[in-house]
Amino acid sequence: MPERPKLGYVMAVLEARSGEHAAHIPRLLGEIGKGLDIDVIVWNQKDEVTLPGVQAMQIVPRGSLFRKLRHLRRLIVEQRRAGYHLWFIRGAGSVVLLFNLVGARTVFWICGRTRPPSNWRDRVGQWLFKLALRTSRWIATAPGMDAYNTAALGVPASKQLLLNNDIDLTVYQPASPEQIAATRAELGLDPSQRVVLFVHRLIYERGADALIPLLDALAAAGQAACLVAIGGPGEQSAALEAYAAAHPERLRLLGHRPNDELPRYYGAADVFIMPSRVDGFPRVMLEAMACRVPVVSTPCEAVPPVLPADLHPELLVDFGDHAGLAARVLALLRDEPRRVAIGERLLARAGDYTVQRVAEQYIATFSRTDL
Repeated sequence: MPERPKLGYVMAVLEARSGEHAAHIPRLLGEIGKGLDIDVIVWNQKDEVTLPGVQAMQIVPRGSLFRKLRHLRRLIVEQRRAGYHLWFIRGAGSVVLLFNLVGARTVFWICGRTRPPSNWRDRVGQWLFKLALRTSRWIATAPGMDAYNTAALGVPASKQLLLNNDIDLTVYQPASPEQIAATRAELGLDPSQRVVLFVHRLIYERGADALIPLLDALAAAGQAACLVAIGGPGEQSAALEAYAAAHPERLRLLGHRPNDELPRYYGAADVFIMPSRVDGFPRVMLEAMACRVPVVSTPCEAVPPVLPADLHPELLVDFGDHAGLAARVLALLRDEPRRVAIGERLLARAGDYTVQRVAEQYIATFSRTDL
């Protein structure tokens, strides 16, 4: 029997109840492991977590940076002898640089716009990010992001590998009427209120500045609605906290929530909004779609190809267009049959991005002999 292709996978952080992308990775690795031998290196372990489906997992021990790099160098050499020549690293430029420093061949996943630096820390971070791009063997990105990466970051098309984000439809799925009622009761919402959901950090780049104008517009139109915002604090927090204190019936700020708590909040929502300025292929969009929730979003690079083209006039809004966002959300809240129909369309579309389908994409890509 021929030897199976091998792929090293790097987890910058391993924790049991992550609120970030890392929460999805174990399920994806389990599926990829059906076609590739997977060896995982964990740079920063926070919790004891098992990863079914992977052939091996190596933990870089705690200690000084020098000690960690010395251990990492030894691991890379040992695993190269075992046939692991490529190391896939998702969205952690500093970790990519450390792996490149010890001689690993890295595949650096990036999927989002870069913002102009506003201070010296941003400038240093951007310089390190671009250094990570230059020194990585390959750049992995979502379909739709490749043109941006070439134009804005100078990454040639020949260096890019196109891969989708994935969604587990056994975890994210439409809620029952009983589940919806229970979640809304927990939030203290009136049964007649419509619910709008936002899941991201409360920062300008993720569009959190659009939340108050949206709520004011809905109230001015006579629409009883509550916006539920889930995400860590940011520079928009103070204004939103003041608004929530003055209008508790309109805004609930739930703060950061682990990923495994999110499905019930998606299920209880009538509309999901994603007014981001920087996302490439937002996984939160797939999460909402899998829960049969209509999505109103900005046209971040990978968003238009994911949303059905005939729905773009109803679901897409220009960056920073607060009035357009409010108009699209209001139209959906007022038209239940249309809202339900769009939710069904998006649920069907989410089926194109299941863990199984995306794992097949990874297997096909990393089985190539030219990598």
